[in-house]
Amino acid sequence: MRPPVSSALPARARPAPPLSAAALPVPAPVSRLLRQTGGVVRIIYLDRAGAVSDRLVRVDGASGGKIRAYCFLRRGPRTFDAARILACEPAMRGWRRHG
Repeated sequence: MRPPVSSALPARARPAPPLSAAALPVPAPVSRLLRQTGGVVRIIYLDRAGAVSDRLVRVDGASGGKIRAYCFLRRGPRTFDAARILACEPAMRGWRRHG
């Protein structure tokens, strides 16, 4: 079996390996906000398939890089990988789910 063409290229010309969300650091403001359990926050989340979603979640707990929360979009409990949270902000005060 022949080695891939990229093995013949100098290191600087080889394609970079795919970036894993697990390799990305969790920004400190996101980490602080997510540790506030019981609060409703809006997150922009990147799933394993690469799809981005905008969600309102109520944080129930966090440990080991995982966030346990109730997701209002999916209407149920979910576990989120903290490294895949692209942005996070407090939900509007007085926010209530209608419907």
